Amino acid sequence: MIRSHFMKKKEQRKSKPSSSSSVDLSKMRELLRAYFSRRTLVTLYNLFLTLSRKLLASFPLSLVMPKSNDGAVAEPEAVPLLDLSKPSSPISFPIKALQDLKSRSYFDSFHFQFNRSTVPLRRISDGSPNRPRVLVCHDMKGGYVEDKWVQGCENDAGYAIWHWYLMDIFVYFSHSLVTLPPPCWTNTAHRHGVKVLGTFITEWDEGKATCKEMLATKESAQMYAERLAELATALGFDGWLINIENEIDEEQIPNLKEFVSHLTKVLHLSAPGALVIWYDSVTVRGELKWQDQLNEKNKPFFDLCDGIFMNYTWKEGYPKLSAEVAGDRKYDVYMGIDVFGRGSFGDGQWNVNTALDLLKRNNVSAAIFAPGWVYETAQPPNFHTAQNKWWSLVEKSWGIVQTYPQVLPFYSDFNQGFGYHVSLEGRQMSNAPWYNISSQSLQPLLEFSEDDRDIIQVTVDAREASYNGGGNIVFKGILEGDTHFTARLFKPHLPLSSSPITISYSVKSDVTSKLGIVLCFSSPSHETMSILVAPEEPIRRFNDMFLQCLATSQQTVSEWTVHETSLVMDGHTLTEISAFCYGPENSTKRTEYAALLGHISIKDHVQLQQKPDSLPPASLWFIEAHNIELVPGSSGTKILRVKLEWRQKHLEDSVFPRYNVYAENVKSTDLRSRKVLEKPRSETVFLGIAHVPNFYVSELVVESDVKGVWFVVQACAEDGSCGKLDDSPKLLLELEALSSKHVSTKMLLKASPALSLFSSGGGDLFPPSRNPSNLLISSSACRGSMFSVRAAKGTNTKSLTGVVFEPFEEVKKEMDLVPSTPLVSLARHKFADDSESAINDQINVEYNVSYIYHALYAYFDRDNIGLKGFAKFFNDSSLEERGHAEKFMEYQNKRGGKVKLQSILMPFSEFDHEEKGDALYAMELALSLEKLTNEKLLKLQSVGVKNHDVQLVDFVESEFLGEQVEAIKKISDYVAQLRRIGKGHGVWHFDQMLLHEEV
Repeated sequence: MIRSHFMKKKEQRKSKPSSSSSVDLSKMRELLRAYFSRRTLVTLYNLFLTLSRKLLASFPLSLVMPKSNDGAVAEPEAVPLLDLSKPSSPISFPIKALQDLKSRSYFDSFHFQFNRSTVPLRRISDGSPNRPRVLVCHDMKGGYVEDKWVQGCENDAGYAIWHWYLMDIFVYFSHSLVTLPPPCWTNTAHRHGVKVLGTFITEWDEGKATCKEMLATKESAQMYAERLAELATALGFDGWLINIENEIDEEQIPNLKEFVSHLTKVLHLSAPGALVIWYDSVTVRGELKWQDQLNEKNKPFFDLCDGIFMNYTWKEGYPKLSAEVAGDRKYDVYMGIDVFGRGSFGDGQWNVNTALDLLKRNNVSAAIFAPGWVYETAQPPNFHTAQNKWWSLVEKSWGIVQTYPQVLPFYSDFNQGFGYHVSLEGRQMSNAPWYNISSQSLQPLLEFSEDDRDIIQVTVDAREASYNGGGNIVFKGILEGDTHFTARLFKPHLPLSSSPITISYSVKSDVTSKLGIVLCFSSPSHETMSILVAPEEPIRRFNDMFLQCLATSQQTVSEWTVHETSLVMDGHTLTEISAFCYGPENSTKRTEYAALLGHISIKDHVQLQQKPDSLPPASLWFIEAHNIELVPGSSGTKILRVKLEWRQKHLEDSVFPRYNVYAENVKSTDLRSRKVLEKPRSETVFLGIAHVPNFYVSELVVESDVKGVWFVVQACAEDGSCGKLDDSPKLLLELEALSSKHVSTKMLLKASPALSLFSSGGGDLFPPSRNPSNLLISSSACRGSMFSVRAAKGTNTKSLTGVVFEPFEEVKKEMDLVPSTPLVSLARHKFADDSESAINDQINVEYNVSYIYHALYAYFDRDNIGLKGFAKFFNDSSLEERGHAEKFMEYQNKRGGKVKLQSILMPFSEFDHEEKGDALYAMELALSLEKLTNEKLLKLQSVGVKNHDVQLVDFVESEFLGEQVEAIKKISDYVAQLRRIGKGHGVWHFDQMLLHEEV
């Protein structure tokens, strides 16, 4: 049999310090942070450094260092660091060194592709809401604990947040230089409409040195800002909290301002709606002095970005003063509240609403720091109850800030991102505890009640059964006679059309515990009405309570009853979804009530037709195995490690939010294709859930009699439906074709029936393929033996013999430089990495400019604009810029580089200008774009000069620079002419000249 190892090894969980002294210092900092404010901590830290220097100066090193048995000073134990370039269980990690940020080494990591968030931000507009907002700053034990395991882990007691409806912005925080949010937080926050920011922080003396290097020149400040913007765009989060908590040389303040300004501008271009928020720490004089309010010492930074996070030791009058200084941007002032207390107004903890109430009255925003206090201090009676109680204080003070769903389909199985089992349509796939916040579905807005006055207690209890995933809503209590109970579930804002909608929900209960769903609507005239959706049994007794009572059809699925009905509410808006608990009709007894709600979904008519069997069949997928390792285990077993990759044919990007990954063993020597769940030859094991089209199997224990392993990838849609396992893409890995020793994939071949490998000792290394699946060849599998390739027509596999290749002595050195794997270019020669990177940047520039020109074409081509000449000009310009991008792509491939397409910013759709008019404004925009392109081309040329790449310099100069100068001159003439014409009738004549190419 095969068994999946979910639990990470203990050594994986240990930190990897470089020395004991640095570990002790970092632990001391973390311990102090838990009890002291930053201001106090800085004083203590400086005192500690002063004392330690004096002690080290007064005593020999041998007296303060531990000694080994032979009397020598003991060296700190060296703990090997994880090699992030090599395959291992995917993790999230920060960037700790400025050099790593500069070199973009993060993108070379094996883990990068797993760390991309795939859930787009649910939003109505790009801007921030025009009201006081709530920012929540995560601060949990230094960050990167259970949440660092991208594919999840088995610690079901990890920290989670599920009150997303009470916040606008979530900041992932740690004390590393560049804190990149693990994708689990970004995925689930985006699902709820919450923006996610990473943290850039410098502290202490190390931070001062970092800033000195980063801000050495204006160009270096811009470069590091661009690196941060690139990371946010590539990983899919929404911006940065900038926290400079060390002194800055005053002469470098202009460059610090440039860093903040440039980061904000670049982020806004690459990701509309992204945010840069400044932390109240260093002043415009370079002093580390927290102001606790917005004033002339920190406002210059506030003016350059999207907001300021005020330090949390502010006084009662400071919010009002800050609002006055901010003026129209008062909502961009986030007054800090430390939940631990530590000098925060109101003392935080269970009094957090004291500060929130004051901020709400003063019409500024709130920044809640370290809500994990509830978890870290083990507040009674348990984390789940204490967390719900604490967040109820926030709701009481601030109210609900997120409404969902706002679009269809809507689906929730109430999964909180951790549990004790995993189910699919009521069938349990795994009974192992797990933690993976990415798996959180839309969270219900359950109201917290500390006392027992409610007749029914409503909770999420992951230990109870689940219909899908690992969540549910549990309703337990007592119903007196014919009474009923209503519990709020969701607060949507969902406008409906004339198309029917279908409501479906699953229930597990006894015959006396009935559960319905109440839908509240607002009419076009703002009247409120409710509809009860409930089982078929008589519900006439509720007719007076609701506009309508709709009976559901029922279907039993694995001890769950799935209810479904349809309705039309044209022109109405769905505003609330509630659960409705009731018992049998005419009951006079006091009865116990117990029911589980497994899921709820709402689809429109079109989405309802998209059944699971309509998902793409296996024939429309590619699935491959990479980085294969097969190593000996205990008791004759083997441990298989492999990275799986898949995608749909003709589609580059994943279009499904989730994939279930399974493995099955094959004990028979007959390895023909078969149904996935066919017995008794196979045993299906649920491996986990992927939110990107990759999954790394880190520990699959395979018994000695297993001949092969099928891997199955089940796509799951946004509405909660999953494809049929029999029709899901699958890949067979034949273990007999792999060496029993350590096997590592070095080459991936698309094998044909006429290809086989033979060893020098006779016999097949790999037998002729029975089907065109992947043949995996490892250098370690062939080490120490010669092999030949037989290639013949049809099935004739006679070996080609007598063919010998012996290179000339003078080219042997060059032959050694020729790569042996298909992943490395054969043509690459004297082509620097930063040249390759700069060309990819230029490709992105050309595509972005082309995209903006295309938006201008669409604008002027409208029937209510009607300037066909401008439309033609900008369409031709768009095609020209795209042609430039393709020319750079062709050149990149010619030089042996790899084209890496980056994100393209979303352009504006309106180009009218109150003073200039749309024609002049558009042409001035075109001029600025051409100058930007020229500047980037010159930068690319300088990269070629720096790397002595004469060919690259010649390519840029001969193909682009001359043409660019001509384009700038031509559009400059157009701008000058349009400025003379103004906004009147002359624009039409100019348009006609453009149309007929007379200008």
